[in-house]
Order: sequence, then structure tokens, then C-alpha cells
Amino acid sequence: MSDDRLIVAIDLPNALEGLQLTEALGNAVSFYKIGLGMLTGGGLALANELKQEHGKRIFLDMKLFDIGATVENAVRGLAQFDLD
Repeated sequence: MSDDRLIVAIDLPNALEGLQLTEALGNAVSFYKIGLGMLTGGGLALANELKQEHGKRIFLDMKLFDIGATVENAVRGLAQFDLD
């Protein structure tokens, strides 16, 4: 049984690693936080999969005023798309 007061942050580079983490934790965790840094690594798709297919609760932490390293990771992720 899980406790919804425990929210596990998925601060990983991509959705595949995030999914692997959630699979390892299994039913022990039912609530996850996906932050801005993971947005470009498939974070929204992961959030949807965890909610729709696994019944998990999701907190999307998409604030743009954040710790410098978090913003840097998000911008680095966006830069990979080579957009103007």
C-alpha cells in the first residue's frame, strides 16, 4: 500500500529512465512529480502514461522561475530541437 503524502520526483534525463524508476518502485509509490527539466525528455508523455495506464497521481512542476540548474537543463533539452 502506498502513502499519497510521499511524492517521488522523477528528475531524470528522459521518459524511459523515468518509467524504469517507476517500475522499480512498483506499488510502493502512487504519486510522482515531473519537473520542467524532463519536459523535453518525454515528461508529458510519461505523465500521461503513468496516470492513464498505471493509475498514478502526477504533479507537473512546470514553474519557469526555478533553480538555475533546472532551468539550464530545460533549455539544454529544448536546444536539441534546433528551433529558432
